[in-house]
Amino acid sequence: MLSLNYRKYFQEAVLNLIWSQWTSLGVPGSSIPYSKAVIDPEALILFTCVLGRNDPRIFDEMMNWINKYQKSLNAGRFKRMLLQRKLEGGSVFCAVLEALSLREPKWKSILGKPICGVSEPLFHYGNPKAGRDDPGFSSRGYSRSPVIITQGIYNFNPISPANLIMTLRAVFGVNSRSEVLTYLLTHAEANSRRIALDTYYLPKTIYNALSDMEMSGRLRKRIQGKASLYSLKNTFWKQEFLQEEVDVMWLDWPLIFSTLERILRVLLKLEPMEFDSIDKPAEVILLLSGIEDDLNAAFPLFMLNNDLNLYPDETALPEFSSFLNKLLIYMS
Repeated sequence: MLSLNYRKYFQEAVLNLIWSQWTSLGVPGSSIPYSKAVIDPEALILFTCVLGRNDPRIFDEMMNWINKYQKSLNAGRFKRMLLQRKLEGGSVFCAVLEALSLREPKWKSILGKPICGVSEPLFHYGNPKAGRDDPGFSSRGYSRSPVIITQGIYNFNPISPANLIMTLRAVFGVNSRSEVLTYLLTHAEANSRRIALDTYYLPKTIYNALSDMEMSGRLRKRIQGKASLYSLKNTFWKQEFLQEEVDVMWLDWPLIFSTLERILRVLLKLEPMEFDSIDKPAEVILLLSGIEDDLNAAFPLFMLNNDLNLYPDETALPEFSSFLNKLLIYMS
């Protein structure tokens, strides 16, 4: 069978990844701050609402961070990520909003109606509930001890390229221009449709933002066929916000986290399987059906050099495990 230790190993490695991202954003911890790619705060929150149920400390630190930076979060992007990527953290995120009493108009389209008469433990293990329930989580169908908000969150490092979205939001506000600039700082050029897809904004919003920003004289527009390709006209923005020449990537974190959620579900299903009969490797292939397409979309550069070749024989599981180890190294 798939070793229980392997699923725990993979889960722990992914937890370490999100710990390092939270550390970069100002959460106190011993992890080395993340630096490989630009952090997407909305995607990180939604993923932590799923994986953080296995680590109460990171979950509560996330709540402390949201309490401090909620004005810097984009409710529209949360909604589009949930709709487009089917991330699993939506219901828990609603409970977080309730527990933090965040009922500003921008959250109304996400909150929806409370759940009545249904309750499950919020945490899977590690922090058993004692005493009364937190009313905010109870109203959303989750049981946990009352939330205690602390003030231990540091200011995020505005010089770190990984914090580029948060830095630009601090300057330009929570709007599409912050993501547009982040995208153009990490790409040679792009059209408005591509930017909209990758930043989780409506196409018209990005088109209008680019049209307005072009009037500043800081953007260059190049016509290719029917498409208009935009790029930064000079080094002003890189000098101002990246400080130096650094190799920082843009990664589609909502898609990546959605793919990781699926991998974790597959590992959970594989765990009790005994591979002592001819049909069991075929079950592995069935569970992984379509996952290579997800991986190609989430990690295009990685997949160019790392094919996932699965055959319905005894090599299927070792091949998948080896592939995941390489993926963890790539993401870290």
